[in-house]
Amino acid sequence: SPCAEELGDCFRSEIEAAPGIDAKEWGTGLQIADIRQVVAVSGPYNIEALAHVLQARGLPLQLVAALMGNLRRSSPVARVREMKPLAVALLPPVLLYHGTNDHTVPYTQSEEMAETLQSVGARASIQLFAGKSHTDPILEDPAELG
Repeated sequence: SPCAEELGDCFRSEIEAAPGIDAKEWGTGLQIADIRQVVAVSGPYNIEALAHVLQARGLPLQLVAALMGNLRRSSPVARVREMKPLAVALLPPVLLYHGTNDHTVPYTQSEEMAETLQSVGARASIQLFAGKSHTDPILEDPAELG
């Protein structure tokens, strides 16, 4: 897998492989060491598991696969499990935010991602927001501060 190689090569190969993205636009100035922390909100992180949740809600699995491509390759949880220790050591701390009342992506996706990152030796933490939905932490709550 590309992420089993050096981390910078992994990101570069992901950018180059993404349809509609011109890798030249991304430049070469940013290095992994320049990233001090990753903040992620509301997932999804395990696309394979989420596909079955979405299917149970009426979204055909074929449509999820058409949108996401290879479900395993699209799943950050699976990709982290494949990372070599050298690549993991280069990761910045990861902070995951998720609302417990998220009906789009279950908050257990963030719990699983945090546990997976920690299990391979990465620094990860999670902050759950009781009663918040999928978009509350990033759209509704900040809009209320107005």
